[in-house]
Amino acid sequence: MEKYYYYDYKMLEVLKCTPKEHENYNWHLKNFLGEVYEYFVYELLIEKYRKITDVKFILKGPYIKSDIKEIWEGFKYNKKNEIYYFCNKETIAEYDALIIGKDKVLFYEITRASNKASYIVLRNEIIRKISLLKLLFDRSVECIIITPKNHMEPIGKYTIENIEVPIFDLDLRKFNKKKIDRKLPKHFIYLNEVQCNTFNYFDTVIKLYTEFCKTKDLEYYYSEIKRKYDGLIERLFLGINKRNIYFLKLKPLKKISNPIKVVSKKNCFYELSRGKRIKIESKKRTYKDIIVLRKHLKEINNLNGILKSIKNINETL
Repeated sequence: MEKYYYYDYKMLEVLKCTPKEHENYNWHLKNFLGEVYEYFVYELLIEKYRKITDVKFILKGPYIKSDIKEIWEGFKYNKKNEIYYFCNKETIAEYDALIIGKDKVLFYEITRASNKASYIVLRNEIIRKISLLKLLFDRSVECIIITPKNHMEPIGKYTIENIEVPIFDLDLRKFNKKKIDRKLPKHFIYLNEVQCNTFNYFDTVIKLYTEFCKTKDLEYYYSEIKRKYDGLIERLFLGINKRNIYFLKLKPLKKISNPIKVVSKKNCFYELSRGKRIKIESKKRTYKDIIVLRKHLKEINNLNGILKSIKNINETL
């Protein structure tokens, strides 16, 4: 029996409950096929790395024992035994496959996506995941994208490997099988066996802002984030002016926008955009950043000087 039947699928129950004539059925089926393709490729990687013994191959899915010792922070399995890095109960990154070598860390992005929007999201995610792994392991990081042929145009310097989608037997009754054979080589390890540095997201955001308050050097503040935390930290906080909070949005490979103005009312925050007040939802990282940082924010005394610095930074991008 195909081993991808043994994984825990996010879309399986949704698909079972959706009639084929329903308007969302094809969308649910497409997402489910994406999961099946990921686990199919992961099984191919297991076979590939069986004999490559000078690396550590990270296990996931049905290979995870129920009695594995969990940790609260850092690398951790989610409820479906996928590979995640958590900090302060926040998801920092998720890896489809992760291989740790003595001089290099390699991760795989497995995707069937082919539209432009997915391409941009994937590119930004890769930048973020590389930044995190460099901080954790102090060694070179490589990303390989696995996708069906002609599904995706080249993304920067990242290697693309093509694995075609086979004809899957999608009899839903066959999925979520139990008791897979877990006999694998010793260099196949669990996440709680990974030894690496740690990254604390909120502590880092506070530290960077505190240093900026001392130096008042926005260009250095920005360059430090881009050099070490590109994609990981997406908001550069400036401080408070007339009781309003200001920050800059940072996106990989994009110019900086003008300062975002946030007004607060008790524990509710509203982003002012084009004359409209848009509520910042409490589940968003922006909201959580503000909650953690607001007691550290200082008064902005030179907003015009900051605007000039932003212009100078954008001219160099």
